Amino acid sequence: IRRCWMSEETFDLKKDPDETLIDVKTITKKVYTVYIDEIVNEASYYRKLFNIMRDANTEDEIHFIFNSPGGYVDTMSQLAYYLTSTKATTVAEVHQACSAASFAALHCDKIEVKKHGYMMFHSLISGVFGKAGEMKSAADFLHKQDKLYSEVNKNFLTAKELSDIENGMDIFIDEEECNKRLKGWVSLRKRTAEIPAKEKKK
Repeated sequence: IRRCWMSEETFDLKKDPDETLIDVKTITKKVYTVYIDEIVNEASYYRKLFNIMRDANTEDEIHFIFNSPGGYVDTMSQLAYYLTSTKATTVAEVHQACSAASFAALHCDKIEVKKHGYMMFHSLISGVFGKAGEMKSAADFLHKQDKLYSEVNKNFLTAKELSDIENGMDIFIDEEECNKRLKGWVSLRKRTAEIPAKEKKK
């Protein structure tokens, strides 16, 4: 997030870290516009955004504009959590959503990839040093986390693409193919909510 607006004032997170780049229009509901248009930063950078998502009401909307190469996975994991727990409707407008940014975008209720836009997926990237046992432990944990992210991607990617990612490839999907796959998109939030409902019927 680099630029943001709240009412008529402009905020810059680098100068005002407690303010978020958000455009708020208040009619009978609040509509927030959030720009994820740089490398995803540490979670503290998005603190006010997370608070807004926690406090939002069912009539509110939060529009995310993605143009990001990715970044901190832990930050995107926290954003993904709030995307599925906020009461507001979440919308993703994708220009570029790579790596962690694509993971977050797939958690929105509505997703559209704009002209010349694309998404990119790959396995987690990390680095570790230390004793052999420590490095093995870290690698095992990273592999386990990678499997969790694959669970999210499997509803959008093909089995071959998931296999290619596991073998170290980057998967790029263009605007046309993305939007074809997103037709009839069932959000992860709705999909998750449907599982307990089906279990109750049993």
